[in-house]
Amino acid sequence: MRAFARVLAVATLTFITAVTIVTPLLVSAYLDRWRAFPQFLFTFSVPVLVLGLAVFLFSGLRSGRDVQPFFSTLGLFVSLSLESALGFTR
Repeated sequence: MRAFARVLAVATLTFITAVTIVTPLLVSAYLDRWRAFPQFLFTFSVPVLVLGLAVFLFSGLRSGRDVQPFFSTLGLFVSLSLESALGFTR
């Protein structure tokens, strides 16, 4: 079951990466946030948080802990939900 969880984790992170790359190209407001200095700090913090949570997720899957992957996956979706909710407000 953990092997399947690793495959799904890789797939989820692949789609998150794809959306992160494509969104600024489709929505100019996101691209403006990457270029503006004060907003850049908030925008850049979300990918850093996702990267940290991904490391936490895979270390939990490797060590055999059940709680660590659960909370890291929960953190991934909560952080992305907050980013998308706050991303459209200016």
